Amino acid sequence: MQKHIRENGNVIYGDLSKQVNLKLDFKGKNSILFLSPKCTLKNTCITLKDNSLVFLGDGLKMINIIIHSHSVCYMGNNNYCNPSGQRSLLLSERKNIIIGDQCLFSHTIWFRNADPHLIYDNITNKRINPTQSIYIGDHVWVGQEVAFLKKSFVASGSIIGTKSVVTKLCYSNTINAGNPIKQVKENISWRGECVHNWDLEETNKYNYIPN
Repeated sequence: MQKHIRENGNVIYGDLSKQVNLKLDFKGKNSILFLSPKCTLKNTCITLKDNSLVFLGDGLKMINIIIHSHSVCYMGNNNYCNPSGQRSLLLSERKNIIIGDQCLFSHTIWFRNADPHLIYDNITNKRINPTQSIYIGDHVWVGQEVAFLKKSFVASGSIIGTKSVVTKLCYSNTINAGNPIKQVKENISWRGECVHNWDLEETNKYNYIPN
């Protein structure tokens, strides 16, 4: 594993020669960018501030990440990102974004775990919009133009429909859609084949799967 030392205690682990048009900006100190051996980024911008960690697993990704102090951004292995558009992740206030393996992301998807300005209850004078982490499980399919806000928790095997706004728990093997998001179907599974150019024979082949 290659190790690249930058100023102010910032470190990069991984092969930078495999990355295409990668723009890195270390704005603080003691942050780490970890690129797994088969990670191949394209047209990606990553900004890290103090004491933060970005871990990017195997597979092609086209993403923009801004990570503020003391936060973790983790993306697992073999996640697919549609090359026609970007994904953006903004991490704030020491909270994290964790994404599992083998997920499928369409284009124009964004993650924000803070509002980020303050909202208070005028009766109790307490803040009512704390920043919270976002968690995405394994094998999750995300349609285009989806927003993930603080407290999003999408369990493995589920589907998030186009233009949804995710703000809560989505259970495993369910379809969820809408603004605000709600469950529309349960007990489903999905596969990653793309049907765009199928002929009738190929379509009929997949109309039923015995197991």
